[in-house]
Amino acid sequence: MGGATSTREAFINKTSIEYLTETLEDFAADDIGVDAGIWDEHKCDMAIILWDDHATMRSEMKKVARSIAAAKYDILPTDVYDNNKYREYVCSQVQDLLDGGNFLHNGVDEQGGTNNLANDALGEFCSTFFYMSEHALTKSFLDEFAEAVPKGAVALGATTLAAAIDEYKTGIYKPMKFVSELYQPIYDSVMQLYDDVKLDPYHLKKCQVVHKKWVCAAGTLTRNQSNRRHNWGLKLKLD
Repeated sequence: MGGATSTREAFINKTSIEYLTETLEDFAADDIGVDAGIWDEHKCDMAIILWDDHATMRSEMKKVARSIAAAKYDILPTDVYDNNKYREYVCSQVQDLLDGGNFLHNGVDEQGGTNNLANDALGEFCSTFFYMSEHALTKSFLDEFAEAVPKGAVALGATTLAAAIDEYKTGIYKPMKFVSELYQPIYDSVMQLYDDVKLDPYHLKKCQVVHKKWVCAAGTLTRNQSNRRHNWGLKLKLD
């Protein structure tokens, strides 16, 4: 309980204030001001609201990821009835999926090149959560999500799927907290993976095409939608 309390306090007292300050700076850049005294009087209340929304979003993301991971990654065997062999199979599947980011790959193309950051499960998560869920970020950030799934969203989706897969690492399902202390390295690795992809035009183009297709699959936005705003440790396989 103490760890959970300290995490909440750290978010409210530091992280949320940084987010809110950055938002105010963006507003100021667009000549949108805040009435004098509002920030000092209500910043604590805004920080608490941001924490609650943050916690709700993490919970909803994990629910989506759990169902997709179980259905798409063949983690659970359907024809193994011995308990020991069952656990061995599950452990082996989890290890193979997380090794080198295999859970992000989607086989190879006609030239034999690995399809990085293109797994169907990742695409389904991004389409479902970011575009069609109750908390879809497209509702607030239409421009950022209209053309293709942004790299930050892909990284967040990959992190959430990895956390869902990780819950089976003991051979049986064991819920784990979706916290940055455990899974921030995965997010950072996917962001680095994007930087690595940019250095290879062939793989970069493939990723861009796939991430645009995920938006089309969601079917919620179009380029000319009238209410859009304007002016606003993984391994890359280059084989």
